[in-house]
Amino acid sequence: MRIIQIMLWITMSLPGFGQTAPAKNNGLPDFRRLTNPGFGLERIQAFIQQYKNSRESYRNKPVSQGAYDSLSIREKFTYAMIYPERYLQNCARFTYFFQRGKLFPRLSFGYNENTLSFRQIQFLKMNRDSVITFLNEVIQQKKSWGINIKQAIIEINGWEFIPAMMAYYRQRPDDTDVLTTFMALMAHDVFSSFTQSEYYNHLYGDPVGYQVTVDADKTTEAFILTTTMAYYTSRTGKRSLKTLVK
Repeated sequence: MRIIQIMLWITMSLPGFGQTAPAKNNGLPDFRRLTNPGFGLERIQAFIQQYKNSRESYRNKPVSQGAYDSLSIREKFTYAMIYPERYLQNCARFTYFFQRGKLFPRLSFGYNENTLSFRQIQFLKMNRDSVITFLNEVIQQKKSWGINIKQAIIEINGWEFIPAMMAYYRQRPDDTDVLTTFMALMAHDVFSSFTQSEYYNHLYGDPVGYQVTVDADKTTEAFILTTTMAYYTSRTGKRSLKTLVK
């Protein structure tokens, strides 16, 4: 299994991996849409329709605990990726996170007014190694880094994905959500080269605002990419290769 995962990481890090066609001007850009898992998708879609307890199309409500517990680990992963079950009220909407040329401190989850619930986040974190494998599979199958992929990486503090995301970003520099993802990872680990910067103070300072932004210009991009690689190097220096690709 470890040999297979090492091969997956090598493949994902190759230049050009994950390249997709530019987004069309017909709604959300493709990188802010969902990347649906290729395993168990139809079954989970039917499961959601069977168990969800709301007729409001915009409002996701969690299925019962018994129904949730009946899912396999892969099915729970797919469920989290396509059906975040926490409903946010209008005042908490992330509609401001869709401005081109701006970087935000966090991602818009791309689910209208819904986001991951506590049990979904706990599932991702408690099954981190498996979730990394599942994410690898989805990215390779779909050649896509949708907003739910990036959000899952943030939730599990998936710093191991940095080289592959760097390779993807070279092909898709319009996907500035990658930069937001990098910042979120560094903020989570309190990486000093980032947390002592003006960017961090502006985006994550007290009080934290949902609408605060910085310009996504070349200077900001260069700082984030350089600092992210330094962060990745600091993490790999603390773990062996076998642990890294687990």
